[in-house]
Amino acid sequence: MNISFQINWFMLAASVVLLAGYTIYIYRTTVPEITRGKKIFLSAVRILLLTFLFLLIFEPLFKIEKKKMIQPVHYFFIDNSKSQKQFEAKAPFIAKNLFDEIHSLPSTSYKLFSFGNTVSPLGLYDSAKLAFTEPATNFSKIFPVLQHEENIASVTIVSDGIITEGTSPFYQFEKLNVPVFSIGVGDSTTKKDISIQNVLHNEYLYSGSSSPFIASVLQHGFSGTKASLSLFEDDVLLETKEVSFTNDEQQNVEFLYKPKTPGEKKISLQLSHLPDEYSFENNKHSLFVKVIDSKLSIVLLAGAPSADVTFMKNALEADTNNFVQSFTQLTSTQYVEKTFPDKALDKADVLYLLNFPSSQTPAPLVEKVAKLIREKKLPYFFQLTSSVDPGKLKILQSELPFNFGKTDKTVIEAQPVVSDDALRNPLLQFSGKNIIEQWNNLPPVFKPNWECTAKPESEVLAKTKINNIAINSPLIISKRLGSQRGIAILASDIWKWKLQKASAQIDLFDRFISNGTKWLHAVEQKKQVTISTNKKFYSVGEKIYFTAEVFDEAFNAVNDAEFNCKVKNNESELPISFTNIGNGLYESTFTDLRKGDYNFSGEASLNKKSLGKDFGRFSVGEIDFELQNTTMNSDLLKLLAKETKGKFFYNSSGNLIDKLKEISKNASKIKTEVNEYRLWTNELFLAFIILLFAIEWFIRKREGLT
Repeated sequence: MNISFQINWFMLAASVVLLAGYTIYIYRTTVPEITRGKKIFLSAVRILLLTFLFLLIFEPLFKIEKKKMIQPVHYFFIDNSKSQKQFEAKAPFIAKNLFDEIHSLPSTSYKLFSFGNTVSPLGLYDSAKLAFTEPATNFSKIFPVLQHEENIASVTIVSDGIITEGTSPFYQFEKLNVPVFSIGVGDSTTKKDISIQNVLHNEYLYSGSSSPFIASVLQHGFSGTKASLSLFEDDVLLETKEVSFTNDEQQNVEFLYKPKTPGEKKISLQLSHLPDEYSFENNKHSLFVKVIDSKLSIVLLAGAPSADVTFMKNALEADTNNFVQSFTQLTSTQYVEKTFPDKALDKADVLYLLNFPSSQTPAPLVEKVAKLIREKKLPYFFQLTSSVDPGKLKILQSELPFNFGKTDKTVIEAQPVVSDDALRNPLLQFSGKNIIEQWNNLPPVFKPNWECTAKPESEVLAKTKINNIAINSPLIISKRLGSQRGIAILASDIWKWKLQKASAQIDLFDRFISNGTKWLHAVEQKKQVTISTNKKFYSVGEKIYFTAEVFDEAFNAVNDAEFNCKVKNNESELPISFTNIGNGLYESTFTDLRKGDYNFSGEASLNKKSLGKDFGRFSVGEIDFELQNTTMNSDLLKLLAKETKGKFFYNSSGNLIDKLKEISKNASKIKTEVNEYRLWTNELFLAFIILLFAIEWFIRKREGLT
């Protein structure tokens, strides 16, 4: 316990002595004269009062320090997930033996928990509570229990190491800086089995277009046999293929899936059952995919005819998912296609601007294009050529990915220079090798002699090379700001890239246009109302979390929305009741849905005015991820123990308890608690000073002192 001041003790003591001397001096003689006892009392009150007032000036800090011994605690986490049921002969036995051995530890030196998709405390006599029914195994749920504990001596995890939810535990446990002991439960030998390990598919699916689904099929012990693999859409059989198993453990089987309509589809791949399989649970793999409407509306506006217009239009039309409408100006009122672009612009998904705006382009058309890009966030591809009118382009300048200053009608021959940083940019990818080399050796194109600089929110994909000398001037630029996207290429005659690379069977030009279109259209518009589940697939009995997010037209959070939502399958329909949790977020849960596929839909409103709707799908009991893997993941458990300086035990606790007792001997910590009290802000201290003032004033008035 101590008191500190923002002044040294010598000066403080000297000041108090001076104050005391001054007080004794003024009370030495009083008018009228009072008794000696009252003089001493008033002097004492005045000395205390002046001393306390003086101390307040230097902000006294009163500290109380307490030291206490913190005993080390060992934490035990026992896997209570369904995957443990595969090892029923071992898991309960090991857990019970471990409970019995923990008896030898002091009761205050350990804490027991079960874990799966949640973590729950256990008592020493609660081994019967381990029913191995948790629908998921999530190691990352362990860490929040530990991060606020004071003296963790060790962590012991009893599990098969099969993680079905959450993130890798290594980083979190390394941060604890304590040994982690792992007891592996199960069998690390490979079982006789066939399974679907993974399914690869395109991110974007379009109705009416075929997309590959590649299933990775794994087999152990079935060489020389055959099985059938079937593809389903919403439980309707689409195609079946025969899989012949060879000595190779893994092989890929490809299906071409052609959705007929847009929307969310459930795709399932099912392997037939073979005799003597260890488990049938991993013979099926399901996923939900979103299918986009078949045709992407692309409007190509050209200020003048050119070879680039022809080549780009051909490249765009090569993709059957694109609906391309071109409008090529001849004069201010005439187009090659003999139609005007106004109606098409209103329905466009992506806009291509080539040689645009030219001197022939009407200003109202330029203003309409600028408004669509600015207000509707219409994504665009812009090509700068010598035909572009700089005066009219200023109408678009705020939306472009570059600024321009001095302009000139002349052009210069230039080549692109792509840096290593842009190597993995999706716009520059194609099917060939040596991507940078191919880009940097393209034939020269004609770059307008303009002063152009990329805007801060833009990314320069390729700079300019003139006479084999690279200069700091952009040639290809992309812009991504919020939901707005744009691409600009500051050169004409890029059709030469197509001719040169086509002879070498390199699809650089076509892929650049195709990648650009996909990237431009890959903008998810923010919705006022979003309703979703935390997962797409649930085990039977697993809690289902619904989340809703609601905004008004200005995208301000709405916290008092009314909902009309329901979840249904072929047999029943149930209402969803949301609870507001702040910031426009709402939540709801279900726990007792039967096995099957479910649809949910909902509408949010405010003051009886609709704010928006949303819908989605999920499945219960379709796939039990806990039973997909039949082999203990001993590698994970061993690595976790090794990296934290613990130890791995295989299907037993070994000498674990002896090691924990040894750790306890040297793991005690002394914790110092410091409580600080700032007296200059303490109400009681200030009240005491006022009381001293009142006492002195009262006695002086009563005695008639001046």
